[in-house]
Amino acid sequence: MRTIRPTMSLSYTDLVTSLGSGGIVRGDVYPNAQLKLDMLDGSVEQLQLFPTQVASVMDRFVDNGVDVSLVPSTGNLIGLVLQSLPTLLLVGLLAFMVVRQTAMASMMPNRMLRDETVLSLGERVNTTFADVAGLTSAKEELREVVDYLQNPDRFLSSGAKAHQN
Repeated sequence: MRTIRPTMSLSYTDLVTSLGSGGIVRGDVYPNAQLKLDMLDGSVEQLQLFPTQVASVMDRFVDNGVDVSLVPSTGNLIGLVLQSLPTLLLVGLLAFMVVRQTAMASMMPNRMLRDETVLSLGERVNTTFADVAGLTSAKEELREVVDYLQNPDRFLSSGAKAHQN
């Protein structure tokens, strides 16, 4: 019966000693520098190595004729998706905004060209001099306009303000 002891149950010194005495049957090296050892007595030992130690330990296994294998990384697809999700959302939002702005910009001139708005000034009033010939107030206002156009300085000196239109 094989027993699995907790991680770090074997020291590095014990590993080297067991390799020299033939106490290790097989070793598996995992990507996180963890070493799983099948011992001669049927037990399974685990040892956490430093990443820089992996190459020298594998050389020792080969020198002592012990079967050693590298276990490939299984890959964590969910972790990769979760890590890249914010970036993908940001790129998607940016692409959406660019497409939307381009669509809005391309529609703008067409919308202006299609609108055929008619400017309506209302009913046109046709007033002639004959219509106001009898009104003294209209005559007085017309005289003031003519006088202002002939002598604007006289009106401006008394504080009158000229219209801008």
